[in-house]
Amino acid sequence: MKTDGLVVLGARGTLGSAFCSSTKELCAAQFLFDRLEDSNENTFACDLASEEQISSAVKRLPINAHRMWRLLITAGTYSGTASSTLSWSEIRTSIQVNLIGIAQFATMFMDKIYKERCSARIVIISSAAARVGSLDMGYGIAKAGIEGLIRSGSKRYSRHGITIIGVAPGLFPSAMSKNQDSDRKQAAVSQGHLGRTVRLEEVLECVTFAMFAAPDALSGTFISPNGGQVSG
Repeated sequence: MKTDGLVVLGARGTLGSAFCSSTKELCAAQFLFDRLEDSNENTFACDLASEEQISSAVKRLPINAHRMWRLLITAGTYSGTASSTLSWSEIRTSIQVNLIGIAQFATMFMDKIYKERCSARIVIISSAAARVGSLDMGYGIAKAGIEGLIRSGSKRYSRHGITIIGVAPGLFPSAMSKNQDSDRKQAAVSQGHLGRTVRLEEVLECVTFAMFAAPDALSGTFISPNGGQVSG
């Protein structure tokens, strides 16, 4: 009998939509969020640049309705810019969406789960950029911060039934990766062992494992489908 509640932040993105399609029969209820509301896809608005929308989205969740919750966060933005004129405003916007907004949603969610004495499995998408850096400085800074969020969130909440795991892929086909020029894509491929980009289905397999099958002992750690681009 399906009993779990599922939350996906970034549900209309490449990875989020693929995950929803492949797991829609596994949970009793889905609560889907993206930057813009789309009634045709049952997706609610949650712009990560808006503290009010984030707070409203978390408050919408009927935590008492399910003893076990699963949260996937795939949301984010990537400019792909390597311009020497990158402004602080652009960097700040990227950090707001890719780190601060995600941290707000995740911490509010964990606190609500804890207070209601429920359990949760949280999977947050990081990036190989957290370790190798990014010419999009805001993105690289944010993804490094996401690793801190996962480790600290696990240290604070894992003993209370909240498991939090990071998935840090390398370059794979997505709406974000389309912003990269061919030279930068080739550079990312050359850093790995496979001689190709990671496939979407390979990342999806890792995300699904982390969400449903991984042992709790992986809390605070990272699964890194990057083809050897980053070790450890």
